[in-house]
Amino acid sequence: MTKSAAWRDGRIFTPERVLLYSLAVIAVYLALVAGWLATFPRLGLTDSQGMPLGGDFLGFWSASWIGLHRPYPDLYNNDVLRGVEAQILKTDGSNYFCWLYPPMAGVLVWPLALLPYGASFVVWAGTQLAAVLLVLRRIVGHRLVYPAALAFAPLALNIFAGQNASISTALLGGGLLLLPRRPLLAGVLFASLCYKPHLGLLIPVALLAARQWRAMAGGVLGGTLFGGASLLLAGIDGWAAFLAHGDYARTILEQGGVTWGKMASVYASLRSFGLPDGFAWAGQGVMTFGVAALVARIWASDCRYALKAAVLAAGVPLATPFVLTYDLMPVGLAIAWMVADGFDFGFQPWDKVVLMALWLAPLITLPLGLTTDIGLAPLAVLPLLVLIVRRWRGPRLLMAAA
Repeated sequence: MTKSAAWRDGRIFTPERVLLYSLAVIAVYLALVAGWLATFPRLGLTDSQGMPLGGDFLGFWSASWIGLHRPYPDLYNNDVLRGVEAQILKTDGSNYFCWLYPPMAGVLVWPLALLPYGASFVVWAGTQLAAVLLVLRRIVGHRLVYPAALAFAPLALNIFAGQNASISTALLGGGLLLLPRRPLLAGVLFASLCYKPHLGLLIPVALLAARQWRAMAGGVLGGTLFGGASLLLAGIDGWAAFLAHGDYARTILEQGGVTWGKMASVYASLRSFGLPDGFAWAGQGVMTFGVAALVARIWASDCRYALKAAVLAAGVPLATPFVLTYDLMPVGLAIAWMVADGFDFGFQPWDKVVLMALWLAPLITLPLGLTTDIGLAPLAVLPLLVLIVRRWRGPRLLMAAA
């Protein structure tokens, strides 16, 4: 077999090589983390620059502390929240994590401050990691998924930053796994994403297109349960404070409160190249409606379920304007489903090469965004949609849905 044929068929990517690549990337991550932790004073919670252990986890733990000890509306008072975070870290409050989440997220983080900060972070990160690895293993059915997942840059960033993208990904992936057999429970899991509602925009589109009425009923049930729990936690005043805080969230998005390079949406990518706000919103609108139409078309068809799950997961970060680099984790779900579909029905030429490139792409787009403030993350997702459509429209996909 010629070398070009080995690349075309993907035979160059043996399990041994995938394991070697994964371990090499993981070793780099561990070296970076060890170097960063070396800057922490003994038993301290911040490094020499005042950045906290777990990064954004500071906001989640602080939200829990306010929920346990103060009136809930204080969570949406930036001055109060900054003061609480400064007191926790014993700093001047210059490194500040604002709270933009609806009260449903308060239900999720409520118990965090029952543990000391460091222990709580370990539980937070470890529980998320276990959940998302379990989901990925169920999708792919191969133990090689563990090192491959740990080497996926958005997952590593999520752990390092103390963020919650692994929870979102596990809920989305778990719901998709359950949907064919237990649609009511799947709907409840989908509804759990209401704590980050912008990541669930495509779920109703898919369920409506597939006429998944039981799953939609589960979504209503789950939404009612989470909404009721958030009302008990936050009260009417807490919800009113959140709604009043909405303009601040939009200001952060449109004025670059989060630098464009840290974001992964089409809107942010266009803004990072200096395009005006109106043009960026138009571009985001075209992408959102285009991806929604593609999801509806594929979910209404009788193609294999793996492709339906893959297109929905891949579309998640493209459909919303406010998505950060660690929120690219659903792309890992889409890659996993494409790999699983390839195991079951065979890979088309160049499939493995493209999937490997997409798996590695965040290793380039993430540091490039952080160092240059140029957002190229959407370019690392669009080829995945092309690959899904090619398998959907290809001759192999005329077989009955699995």
